[in-house]
Amino acid sequence: MAETVRHVIDPKNSEQIQQIIKNGQQFCRTKLTMEQYTVDMLWTLLSYAELLRSSPDFYDTWKSNKSAYKMPELEMKTWKPRVPPPVSSTQ
Repeated sequence: MAETVRHVIDPKNSEQIQQIIKNGQQFCRTKLTMEQYTVDMLWTLLSYAELLRSSPDFYDTWKSNKSAYKMPELEMKTWKPRVPPPVSSTQ
């Protein structure tokens, strides 16, 4: 670690370090977005679904257990938006 720190703070390496910083910033701008997160999550879920589909143990267990793929009836209450309390006008 000490060797890495010496390399980073050495002025003769400043161009290389600046390029590393620029590359990191560019990566963050392109990869750390909600759109990219959504794409990555979709690929993760698709890969997981493929893994489950190709697993005979999972498929046989799931197929034999009807409660695993049947949604129970849920009692849903009507959604009511939160309304902030009125602001008191007495001062």
